[in-house]
Amino acid sequence: KGENQMSKKASGITSITKKQFEALEDFIAYSKDGTDFGRRVILWLLRQTSQLSHAVCLSIPDITYGAKKASEVQVTAHNMNSCNGSTHLGLFLEGMGQPFFLSHLPRLMFDMGFSTKIPGQTIWWSPERYDGSARNVALPDKEILKCVGPKKLRHLQYHRINLSNGGKCYCGG
Repeated sequence: KGENQMSKKASGITSITKKQFEALEDFIAYSKDGTDFGRRVILWLLRQTSQLSHAVCLSIPDITYGAKKASEVQVTAHNMNSCNGSTHLGLFLEGMGQPFFLSHLPRLMFDMGFSTKIPGQTIWWSPERYDGSARNVALPDKEILKCVGPKKLRHLQYHRINLSNGGKCYCGG
């Protein structure tokens, strides 16, 4: 435990409270920048960070969700960080005292590095831009993404999906 705390402090990663994390989730979920699909993927990836304590990345090949959807995720990440947008996610994270930020690149990240041969997008939650050491997580199923949203809406989404698909919901919580 002591080593883990030391490495977090050494890397500049500080833990945040559950309430702060939920505020960050709501800030992203209600952002006017980007698309609903883009925000859901970004929120899902955020939840893979264990409250901003682990760097993660997600590569989205165009063949998985389609080129348009993959691009939506990258453009949403860009717009949330842009000074021309209304979200200013970097300033929000800085105000929380977090070194983490959301970055994006129109290339795929694999264990061996970047690929320009397969079209797609990559987004990161990490204290480093284009972090090659971030844990690359597997793409979520579209059914899982349907359940991603702010806490206030999650209960309603669960019931809507539960009723619309014969009682099956893939909400991981």
